Amino acid sequence: MKKRNRKIIDKLEPYAEYFKGNGLGQQFPSPSMEKLSAFFEKKRVHNVLDFCCGTGRNSVFLAQKGFSVYGFDASRMALRDVRAKQRKANVNLHLKLLTVDGKLPYEDSFFDAIIIIRALYQARISTIRKNVEEIRRVTKPSGFVYIESNQQWVWERKRNYEQTRTNERGTYQHGRPGNYYHYFTKSELKNLFKEFRTVRFYFKDRRFYALFQKNDDKISSKVHRVSHFVEKT
Repeated sequence: MKKRNRKIIDKLEPYAEYFKGNGLGQQFPSPSMEKLSAFFEKKRVHNVLDFCCGTGRNSVFLAQKGFSVYGFDASRMALRDVRAKQRKANVNLHLKLLTVDGKLPYEDSFFDAIIIIRALYQARISTIRKNVEEIRRVTKPSGFVYIESNQQWVWERKRNYEQTRTNERGTYQHGRPGNYYHYFTKSELKNLFKEFRTVRFYFKDRRFYALFQKNDDKISSKVHRVSHFVEKT
């Protein structure tokens, strides 16, 4: 692709400024990844999906830990950054350019774990419900889904001036038309994953942190104790 055309495409990308902002944490793994990866190792997780992987900060980290990592994003700009990180770290990643408004291109029950870091909420609730159904489909029985997501009441009181309220409760238009953010309530997020067992769920620094486990008939109905994968203060 010619450099001039690439610059034009980058400007049109809805999250171009976000991906270019080193101060937004796109160059370093999420703080939760160290303990989460240790938890995954203990549970013998192998295939991991980084849902909307962005610039690949968590994908590369998990690949370095020995997991087989798959990732996708709707941004060509972000995926170029992932591939640069991948080459520098000398790890293997399975990457796709993909929008999250349809069926995921993975087999049923393929992933042992899925991580969704500040990504699930970037849509209207109808699209989010479809995404959750696809997440359920591609997660193995007893597999894990880890989520970090913004909380509704915080953003309704301290919302960004660039966000415009829509006629859908908890959903805002961010920047240009078609960019939506939906901020969850605790009950709403748990209800979306009602077919999963809640392993851990708490609120910290304006965000929800949740670990769900897909229900499996072979698993006892009693609650299992698990190690803490994120330090709670």
